[in-house]
Amino acid sequence: MQITRIQFHLPKMNTIKNFENKSDNMQTLPEENEYFTNTLSKNYFLAFCGVNRKYTPKNDLQLNNIRKNYKEGNIKIDYTDIARINEKELIENFLQGNDKNLDINRILGSNGTTYIIKDDKNNAVVIKAQHIEQDGRYPDMVTRWKYPDFDTEYAMLSKLPPDINSTTLIADINVKGKDARHLLAISYIDSTRLIDTPSSLSNESLKNLYNSFFELDKKGLYHRDLNATNLVVKNKTNKIFIIDYGAGKTFDKMHELEKKADETAYETKAEERKNFPDTNKLADLKQKLKQNIKYRRFKGIELSNLENFESLGFLPILMLLNRKLPLSEGKEYIHHTDKLFLEHLQLSADYHKKRLEILDKNSDTYKNEKLLADVLSVINPYIDFENNKNAELIKDIATIELFRIKMVFAHKASRLYTDSDQTNYKIAAYWSNELGADCAFARQNLNKLSEKYKDNKLITDYIKLNTQITDFYQKEIYPFVHKRVSSEAFQAFTKDSKKFNNDRTIIDGNWLDSDPNIFAPSCFIPKAVNERTRGMFYFC
Repeated sequence: MQITRIQFHLPKMNTIKNFENKSDNMQTLPEENEYFTNTLSKNYFLAFCGVNRKYTPKNDLQLNNIRKNYKEGNIKIDYTDIARINEKELIENFLQGNDKNLDINRILGSNGTTYIIKDDKNNAVVIKAQHIEQDGRYPDMVTRWKYPDFDTEYAMLSKLPPDINSTTLIADINVKGKDARHLLAISYIDSTRLIDTPSSLSNESLKNLYNSFFELDKKGLYHRDLNATNLVVKNKTNKIFIIDYGAGKTFDKMHELEKKADETAYETKAEERKNFPDTNKLADLKQKLKQNIKYRRFKGIELSNLENFESLGFLPILMLLNRKLPLSEGKEYIHHTDKLFLEHLQLSADYHKKRLEILDKNSDTYKNEKLLADVLSVINPYIDFENNKNAELIKDIATIELFRIKMVFAHKASRLYTDSDQTNYKIAAYWSNELGADCAFARQNLNKLSEKYKDNKLITDYIKLNTQITDFYQKEIYPFVHKRVSSEAFQAFTKDSKKFNNDRTIIDGNWLDSDPNIFAPSCFIPKAVNERTRGMFYFC
């Protein structure tokens, strides 16, 4: 029998250099790189990453300051009920400076430093130390515009449901006085980042992970940053654990922020429609909308940690796998990434069914959640795609789902490079173009499928729901984002025209190649915006 495959046509990608992991490249960073406030802060960054000297606890001025405060009695430690004796001993020895039998590994974070501490008996614990503003006393500090504490992460960790695959809180540590800062002691997981072991994703590992997502949903906890670096695979197992809750918020807080963002958007449109708008008021509204656009989303479907993972973690992993793994020759009937994506959709059906338990039965979100559960239950990755009558329907549903995920991904990527310490309008403009193109292609595809399935009420309702989602991104998100970043990106191109071949870049649609020094860790960027056939499922 002839073997039939689905070929998952995802884009070719460039992996941007991660300066955190490739410290030897830091010496060549340009003085005007937007990531650094000035040359001085760049030097602090280089020193902090250990480029200028090998790391030892003795040379870590931040750690020395923490230990000094511990000796002076300025540190209060509140252990949780799950803290074990050996973990307490590790923490005490670390703070006292008893390093003789300790192996300490330091990792730079955006707003804090992570210390992984192990002893000679294989006990381990993780301590996250908040950065403080660089004021001349601590030349190893990273200079930042913002210095958030760890209150959010502490609140999330202290509310975690039991029995999920996640890091856990061991102790809350506070430094008092003039050097006040927050530290967290967290359980250590002997693991590898998912981004470094993408092939570990399987039906079973995804099933366990989605169970953890659902338990977080039940608690009303939204991680917000479920990318492939905040998910780790426990060594000697295939279980995926969730880490780093620093960006997390409760569902209630997210709803509050979403409501404010929507109100600002409506006020802005109302003011713009006036014959003689108040220019000062309009400018103020646009500034507020600029800050709150990240909280705008389609309200017909309730927040979920699965949706967050789909766009931030799962899609980049599929891209990476698609590049690394060749098509099987007669061993499997579909490409590995195709099968994994279909398995994800099949598991999503069960996820949506379980979520019906926690939603208001009279709400639109409940009806839409049930609709998704019913439609996605059609998905079966293991059928004979050559002869099964549902093969065409499965392909069409998978295509709709893929472009929904891509729209969310493009929206998040465009605002990441617009409103963060990684601001780069050239990349933001690239992603706003990607969002517009995905919206247009998704809408075109939905129009065709609407006619194709007009006699199937379930699929028709599903297509209508996805049309509403697409229209939201196409009409509410894309115009504002694109208008905002286009002029800034054009100015950036004009400024850099002597250094980079911008004409070639625009023709090729490859915004990233125009600036090889862009700071964008762990991002996988498609090269050509105008290749609209990618992302589709094709039968060979």
